[in-house]
Amino acid sequence: MYSRNLIGCQVEQRVLRSLLRKKLPRVQAHLEKMECDLSFISTEWLLCVYAKVCSFLSSLLLLLFLWLLLLLLMHLLLRLYLPSCRHAKAKTLY
Repeated sequence: MYSRNLIGCQVEQRVLRSLLRKKLPRVQAHLEKMECDLSFISTEWLLCVYAKVCSFLSSLLLLLFLWLLLLLLMHLLLRLYLPSCRHAKAKTLY
């Protein structure tokens, strides 16, 4: 159902932020440091999930799968990215 303020999407984004803060605090800190608003990343795919005509259970499973996929991708990217940043910082300090 259409909503002018997209309350459902806003709720899901808050849940995603909460999960990031609890499960991947380094990712959350990095996003804040980069001044990257999570809504820019998550709104489109959250709306796609809601736009599909699925049963409740399949929608829930799809949403959980997408959350896990996004968190895993961000975790892997930061594991690759953060060590190179630390190495670059160490070189500039000497």
